[in-house]
Amino acid sequence: AINHFVSNLDSRRSRSGESRKKILKLQERWNITGKEWDLLGKVVDILTPFHTATEAMSRREVATIADVIPTFSLLERKLLEAKLQLQAEAVDPGNATARALVSGLDAALTKLRKYQDLAHRNQSCLIATVLNPRLRLKYLEKWPESHSTARTLVSHIFENYRVKLAGAPEKSVDPKPSSKYPKSSKLTHTWDNELYSDMPSFVEHFDRELQAYYSGSYPCPNGMSTLNWWEIYHTNFPTVGHMARDFLCIPASSVSVERLFSTCKLTMSDVRSSMSFETARRRICCQNWMKVGVDADAIRKALEIDEGID
Repeated sequence: AINHFVSNLDSRRSRSGESRKKILKLQERWNITGKEWDLLGKVVDILTPFHTATEAMSRREVATIADVIPTFSLLERKLLEAKLQLQAEAVDPGNATARALVSGLDAALTKLRKYQDLAHRNQSCLIATVLNPRLRLKYLEKWPESHSTARTLVSHIFENYRVKLAGAPEKSVDPKPSSKYPKSSKLTHTWDNELYSDMPSFVEHFDRELQAYYSGSYPCPNGMSTLNWWEIYHTNFPTVGHMARDFLCIPASSVSVERLFSTCKLTMSDVRSSMSFETARRRICCQNWMKVGVDADAIRKALEIDEGID
């Protein structure tokens, strides 16, 4: 656009050449040089994992909270790798760009570790990490304090759940696993592979349900999501399965909540402002259940709708 403007300057206005000189100076300042393109490429390489992580944490029907701590760990590793690569270039006194990027990476690591510490202090994140069948308690051994806290938390909650479920019929803890697996998710395969690249090795064997889960019984294969695994194996670990149902539904980001508000606005528009909360709730529930193929009679029964209403 600048080149076109310069080449088509009005000759009468630029007879003295002053206009053209000013424009050429601006063109020289605004043009992106080869070195600047290289710099932009490096910035893109640094930011790409954060973009991928954001997309992964915004997925639907995925237990995103179970991946919060592994995601922080992977992002930290990516930043350290980028910093190590740039430090070799920053040795050159004339390479101010590399030094600036290293400084930026130091600031990014400081900020990332701040929120990583918050995630490790969040009880829900710790419990959800343990309830991730690829990770379980073994994964947190890299952080002894988090490992100890998570072990205490999960044991305490497990006992509470077991008391509440004491009246339920007891199920076998070691039935034969199903040979049929749900189809693997098509989203972010590469990211998931990197996320679980340092998956722990389970070598211990115990007898009780919680300890059997800790020992790595029924490994989660590649391509199977956390929720799909629990859908198959919840009968093997009935109490832990109830814990997973309650904790893994917690969203790791506000994306799902924002989507819900957007949906609600479509339902309760300005011309429907008199619609009651209960009516709006039923309408949204019906709409979502019908999308996933829930039977109409089941919907009527759940929402106590008169059989004569279609």
